[in-house]
Amino acid sequence: MNVGPSILRRRMCVAVLALAVALGLPSCRRAVERAQRDIAVERVVEVARLGSAGAAVTLRVRNDSRRTLRLDEARFELYLAGGLAAEFLLHEPVRVEPRTTTDCRSIWRVKVEDPMAYYALQRRIRAGAGDRIEISVHITGRGGGVPVKISRERMPLSEFLNTFGVTIEDLENFLEE
Repeated sequence: MNVGPSILRRRMCVAVLALAVALGLPSCRRAVERAQRDIAVERVVEVARLGSAGAAVTLRVRNDSRRTLRLDEARFELYLAGGLAAEFLLHEPVRVEPRTTTDCRSIWRVKVEDPMAYYALQRRIRAGAGDRIEISVHITGRGGGVPVKISRERMPLSEFLNTFGVTIEDLENFLEE
Protein backbone atom coordinates (compact mmCIF):
# COMPACT_ATOMS: atom_id res chain seq x y z
CA MET A 1 0.00 0.00 0.00
CA ASN A 2 1.48 3.37 -1.02
CA VAL A 3 0.91 6.04 1.61
CA GLY A 4 1.40 9.78 1.06
CA PRO A 5 3.52 11.92 3.41
CA SER A 6 0.56 13.66 5.07
CA ILE A 7 -1.22 10.37 5.77
CA LEU A 8 1.99 8.86 7.12
CA ARG A 9 2.52 11.90 9.35
CA ARG A 10 -0.96 11.47 10.80
CA ARG A 11 -0.30 7.79 11.39
CA MET A 12 2.98 8.49 13.08
CA CYS A 13 1.52 11.16 15.38
CA VAL A 14 -0.28 8.47 17.32
CA ALA A 15 2.89 6.36 17.46
CA VAL A 16 4.96 9.33 18.60
CA LEU A 17 2.55 10.08 21.42
CA ALA A 18 2.51 6.44 22.40
CA LEU A 19 6.31 6.28 22.48
CA ALA A 20 6.41 9.35 24.67
CA VAL A 21 3.97 7.80 27.06
CA ALA A 22 5.68 4.41 27.01
CA LEU A 23 8.94 5.81 28.33
CA GLY A 24 7.25 6.42 31.67
CA LEU A 25 4.51 3.78 31.94
CA PRO A 26 5.18 2.04 35.27
CA SER A 27 2.23 0.76 37.25
CA CYS A 28 2.95 2.39 40.63
CA ARG A 29 1.30 5.80 41.08
CA ARG A 30 4.36 7.32 42.78
CA ALA A 31 6.61 6.00 40.02
CA VAL A 32 4.27 7.49 37.39
CA GLU A 33 4.43 10.87 39.12
CA ARG A 34 8.23 10.66 39.28
CA ALA A 35 8.41 9.64 35.62
CA GLN A 36 6.13 12.55 34.66
CA ARG A 37 8.48 14.91 36.47
CA ASP A 38 11.80 13.37 35.35
CA ILE A 39 11.04 12.06 31.84
CA ALA A 40 9.41 14.07 29.10
CA VAL A 41 9.14 14.28 25.36
CA GLU A 42 9.60 18.00 24.82
CA ARG A 43 8.73 18.12 21.13
CA VAL A 44 8.59 16.29 17.84
CA VAL A 45 11.70 17.26 15.90
CA GLU A 46 10.99 15.39 12.68
CA VAL A 47 8.80 12.71 11.14
CA ALA A 48 10.36 11.32 7.96
CA ARG A 49 8.81 8.73 5.67
CA LEU A 50 10.71 5.47 5.14
CA GLY A 51 9.20 3.64 2.22
CA SER A 52 5.48 2.96 2.15
CA ALA A 53 5.02 1.46 5.62
CA GLY A 54 7.46 3.06 7.98
CA ALA A 55 8.83 6.24 9.41
CA ALA A 56 11.72 7.68 11.35
CA VAL A 57 10.50 9.76 14.26
CA THR A 58 12.89 12.08 16.04
CA LEU A 59 11.82 13.38 19.45
CA ARG A 60 13.52 15.77 21.84
CA VAL A 61 13.55 13.71 25.05
CA ARG A 62 14.47 14.93 28.53
CA ASN A 63 15.66 12.26 30.98
CA ASP A 64 16.39 13.88 34.34
CA SER A 65 16.40 10.50 36.08
CA ARG A 66 19.56 8.73 37.22
CA ARG A 67 18.91 5.77 34.93
CA THR A 68 19.53 5.06 31.28
CA LEU A 69 16.22 4.37 29.58
CA ARG A 70 16.10 1.70 26.92
CA LEU A 71 13.08 0.70 24.89
CA ASP A 72 13.89 -2.66 23.26
CA GLU A 73 10.54 -3.63 21.78
CA ALA A 74 7.25 -1.79 21.48
CA ARG A 75 3.95 -2.57 19.81
CA PHE A 76 0.89 -0.35 19.98
CA GLU A 77 -2.40 -1.53 18.57
CA LEU A 78 -5.24 0.95 18.05
CA TYR A 79 -8.80 -0.34 17.90
CA LEU A 80 -11.92 1.45 16.72
CA ALA A 81 -15.28 -0.01 17.71
CA GLY A 82 -13.60 -3.32 18.56
CA GLY A 83 -11.75 -3.75 15.26
CA LEU A 84 -8.00 -3.34 14.76
CA ALA A 85 -7.37 -0.06 12.89
CA ALA A 86 -3.56 0.20 13.02
CA GLU A 87 -0.47 -1.34 14.56
CA PHE A 88 2.80 0.47 15.26
CA LEU A 89 5.99 -1.58 15.77
CA LEU A 90 9.32 -0.25 17.00
CA HIS A 91 11.92 -1.43 14.51
CA GLU A 92 15.13 -0.62 16.43
CA PRO A 93 15.82 -0.17 20.16
CA VAL A 94 15.82 3.36 21.57
CA ARG A 95 18.21 4.53 24.30
CA VAL A 96 18.24 7.76 26.33
CA GLU A 97 21.18 8.44 28.65
CA PRO A 98 20.54 9.67 32.22
CA ARG A 99 20.39 13.39 33.03
CA THR A 100 20.33 14.48 29.39
CA THR A 101 18.12 16.22 26.91
CA THR A 102 18.70 14.75 23.49
CA ASP A 103 17.16 14.19 20.07
CA CYS A 104 16.13 10.55 20.05
CA ARG A 105 15.51 8.87 16.69
CA SER A 106 13.20 5.87 16.47
CA ILE A 107 12.24 3.76 13.48
CA TRP A 108 8.61 2.54 13.30
CA ARG A 109 6.81 0.11 11.06
CA VAL A 110 3.16 0.93 10.48
CA LYS A 111 0.72 -1.84 9.68
CA VAL A 112 -2.77 -0.99 8.48
CA GLU A 113 -4.91 -3.97 7.51
CA ASP A 114 -8.06 -1.96 6.78
CA PRO A 115 -7.39 1.55 5.38
CA MET A 116 -11.03 2.58 5.90
CA ALA A 117 -10.91 1.67 9.60
CA TYR A 118 -7.73 3.69 9.95
CA TYR A 119 -9.31 6.64 8.15
CA ALA A 120 -12.31 6.45 10.52
CA LEU A 121 -9.90 6.37 13.48
CA GLN A 122 -8.16 9.52 12.25
CA ARG A 123 -11.49 11.29 11.77
CA ARG A 124 -12.63 10.43 15.32
CA ILE A 125 -9.38 11.72 16.80
CA ARG A 126 -9.56 14.92 14.75
CA ALA A 127 -13.15 15.42 15.94
CA GLY A 128 -12.04 14.97 19.57
CA ALA A 129 -14.21 11.87 19.93
CA GLY A 130 -12.00 9.41 21.79
CA ASP A 131 -14.83 7.10 22.82
CA ARG A 132 -14.80 3.70 21.16
CA ILE A 133 -11.01 4.00 20.61
CA GLU A 134 -8.91 1.51 22.53
CA ILE A 135 -5.18 0.86 22.68
CA SER A 136 -3.15 -2.23 23.53
CA VAL A 137 0.44 -1.68 24.63
CA HIS A 138 3.26 -4.25 24.68
CA ILE A 139 6.66 -2.91 25.74
CA THR A 140 9.95 -4.39 26.89
CA GLY A 141 13.00 -2.43 27.91
CA ARG A 142 15.17 -1.39 30.84
CA GLY A 143 15.30 1.47 33.30
CA GLY A 144 18.90 1.28 34.46
CA GLY A 145 19.46 -2.30 35.61
CA VAL A 146 15.76 -3.01 36.05
CA PRO A 147 13.98 -4.91 33.28
CA VAL A 148 10.64 -3.42 32.31
CA LYS A 149 7.86 -5.40 30.71
CA ILE A 150 4.53 -3.67 30.23
CA SER A 151 1.46 -5.13 28.65
CA ARG A 152 -1.97 -3.55 28.74
CA GLU A 153 -4.84 -4.90 26.73
CA ARG A 154 -7.49 -2.74 25.12
CA MET A 155 -7.69 0.13 27.53
CA PRO A 156 -9.62 3.24 26.46
CA LEU A 157 -7.36 5.66 24.61
CA SER A 158 -8.55 8.53 26.81
CA GLU A 159 -7.54 6.62 29.98
CA PHE A 160 -4.13 5.83 28.46
CA LEU A 161 -3.58 9.50 27.59
CA ASN A 162 -4.98 10.86 30.88
CA THR A 163 -2.48 8.81 32.87
CA PHE A 164 0.13 11.21 31.53
CA GLY A 165 -1.88 14.43 31.52
CA VAL A 166 -2.64 14.32 27.79
CA THR A 167 -6.18 14.70 26.47
CA ILE A 168 -7.79 13.62 23.23
CA GLU A 169 -7.93 17.35 22.38
CA ASP A 170 -4.12 17.52 22.69
CA LEU A 171 -3.87 14.62 20.26
CA GLU A 172 -6.34 16.33 17.94
CA ASN A 173 -4.30 19.55 18.01
CA PHE A 174 -1.14 17.56 17.32
CA LEU A 175 -2.73 15.93 14.26
CA GLU A 176 -3.77 19.32 12.90
CA GLU A 177 -0.21 20.76 12.99
